Amino acid sequence: MTTKSIQNSGQNSEENTREILGQTPHHKSNFQLWMAAIKPPMYTVAVIPIAVGSAVALATTGTMNWQIFLTFLFSGILIIAWINSSNDVFDSDTGIDINKHHSLVNLTGNKQLIFWLSNLFLGLGLLGIGAITYWQQDGW
Repeated sequence: MTTKSIQNSGQNSEENTREILGQTPHHKSNFQLWMAAIKPPMYTVAVIPIAVGSAVALATTGTMNWQIFLTFLFSGILIIAWINSSNDVFDSDTGIDINKHHSLVNLTGNKQLIFWLSNLFLGLGLLGIGAITYWQQDGW
């Protein structure tokens, strides 16, 4: 690799380092790009508090409502998916993700699809939380 190719004005120093080490996005498999776009570690933000809170409730009461637990867990995951996908849509609007190979918009090539999937994730997540409210007779 030449010095001139390293000084590519479209790359920051982190990208240059990855390129020197042979870790450019072009060396990643399609699966790796999709996993980077979906960001699995991000979902622990929803899973861990719900799991810990439910474990404390189970230890305290000795009972577990699995319907409510699973609905709340999936709703939390869907809301995190909304955050992730809507962020990619708005980053696409600003152009900041133009060189980000693991953007959902860049992977699909369809910003409208990701926009509507994002809204679907939010709607289903809120619907799940609304269902829990109804099941617990807390009312609207």
